[in-house]
Amino acid sequence: LAAGGQSIRSLREEAQRGLATEALAVSGRAIDEIALRCGFRDTGSFRAAFRRWTGVSPAAYRRVRRDEVETLGRTGETIS
Repeated sequence: LAAGGQSIRSLREEAQRGLATEALAVSGRAIDEIALRCGFRDTGSFRAAFRRWTGVSPAAYRRVRRDEVETLGRTGETIS
């Protein structure tokens, strides 16, 4: 890991971020449940980490992603 320039912590956070952004974009799960599934002990820690990763709250991220999907659905475009 060290030779590749990554730490266990950075790999864990990368995985947590991927799981969180995917779950918020495509599932209707509660943010509390997503936090637990991503390995956070409490929602407050999850919200703080998510804001650090993305610059927005989990709820705001979900709204933006849903708006994007709705817009693309109306125009017939696909998400890449």
